[in-house]
Amino acid sequence: MARSILAVTLAVANAIAVPAAVAQTPQTTQTIGMARAVAIAQEARPGGILEAELDSDLGALVYEIEIVSDGTIHEAVIDARSGELIELEEHTIEATWLGWFDEERLAAAKQASGTVQDAIAQAEAMFGGQVVELSLEEDNDRLFWEFEIATGDRELEAYMNIQTGEIFAGEID
Repeated sequence: MARSILAVTLAVANAIAVPAAVAQTPQTTQTIGMARAVAIAQEARPGGILEAELDSDLGALVYEIEIVSDGTIHEAVIDARSGELIELEEHTIEATWLGWFDEERLAAAKQASGTVQDAIAQAEAMFGGQVVELSLEEDNDRLFWEFEIATGDRELEAYMNIQTGEIFAGEID
């Protein structure tokens, strides 16, 4: 499946990956969950969700959530156990990156994220695990959520078509 320029741009800009050890430990079940973390981030900074992930920061589990609002990307860092907002950074989209974040994509991110908590809940219920990473992707002019779901000792990729709500599985690691 082709990756969107948006997803590639975010990956290059952030160079952050969810370590497999974080995604596959029983500790992930002791977190507030991705849907709650996204809600906390959007309370702190309303906007469209581009990406969210469960990560380990100096040994502590945190959710890192990227929100786009008014030409700016905000990264909220939330304690995965307590739900405390640890940090809220602001990154202005400038020069080289500005072309990748056109108004249509930014508007789509804002529109799509209105249902992101429901999408997370549906994916978790369908596959019986916990979403540890999600990103807004584009393929053939269609937007979808890409999920990484930890299910015990394995990770599953799943996708949700934002327009239809259809969820389907991808690769299993």
